[in-house]
Amino acid sequence: MMKLLMAWGFALTFSLPILAADPAPAWQLQTLDGSTRKLSDYKGKVVLLDFWAMWCVPCKAQFPHLIEMQKTYGPAGLQIIGISEDEAPSSTIQAFVKRNGIDYPIVRSNPEVVSAYKAQGLPTLVLVDRQGNISAHHVGPMPRTILEKKIREVLGLPPATSSAVDLRSKLTPEQYHITQECGTEPPFKNAYWDNHAPGIYVDIVSGEALFSSTDKFDSGTGWPSFTRPIRGNAVKSKSDESFGMVRTEVRSAAADSHLGHVFDDGPGPEGKRYCINSASLRFIPKEKMKEAGYGAYLYLFQGK
Repeated sequence: MMKLLMAWGFALTFSLPILAADPAPAWQLQTLDGSTRKLSDYKGKVVLLDFWAMWCVPCKAQFPHLIEMQKTYGPAGLQIIGISEDEAPSSTIQAFVKRNGIDYPIVRSNPEVVSAYKAQGLPTLVLVDRQGNISAHHVGPMPRTILEKKIREVLGLPPATSSAVDLRSKLTPEQYHITQECGTEPPFKNAYWDNHAPGIYVDIVSGEALFSSTDKFDSGTGWPSFTRPIRGNAVKSKSDESFGMVRTEVRSAAADSHLGHVFDDGPGPEGKRYCINSASLRFIPKEKMKEAGYGAYLYLFQGK
């Protein structure tokens, strides 16, 4: 059992400088129901390992933040794995997990994985990037804002606006109505329906890259239309039965902004038409993408 680091009754927090080039040790651990989970099961995802125990007060204090992070950034590629240091029966740990609303996988620890990940106190958080390298290692409770900043960085998302900022003060009334209240702007009277410049379209709320001009086409509807998102997990969809119709709503993965709807009458190989409100987007011209922090997407325009 690991020791909880304490100093006069207060948790001592410190970080270990581990470079992103350090490969994450492979592991195979048992879940509470007896099945196994391996790090290789999550290839291509950003994995956050959380070493914790039921008796650890700082561990319990950060559960709400981790649950929120999984819900918010899971669609963008984050997977949190809880590694329990408890020796209690599985049923006891399962009951604890349920009481605390934890909905991500929980596995049992062992001395080898504790040593491999240098989990020298509780809680310990280890962030593994999509290539399987350790990008962050932190012992002790971690402030939510710092944790979110690092997660967004490793996911390749731009910095988030402070959660304390009222979106009403950041957005125009139309932008707020559309992104937060599922509104719809008038056709042919919006910013990007007839925009043909090369570049990408990002979420007006979070800055997350959503669509590329390379997938934009003139649908004749008066709204920006795309054959696909810039990457598969950039958006999510849900059924929309408002106004007596059955449609598929499109929302941004990270910020959960309402974007528009997707239909099965598009020209691309998948036959999709993503009909998106201009007010939910911000256009980044190709020549400004690098300085705006979106240089990773310039490959879309090579040879064009």
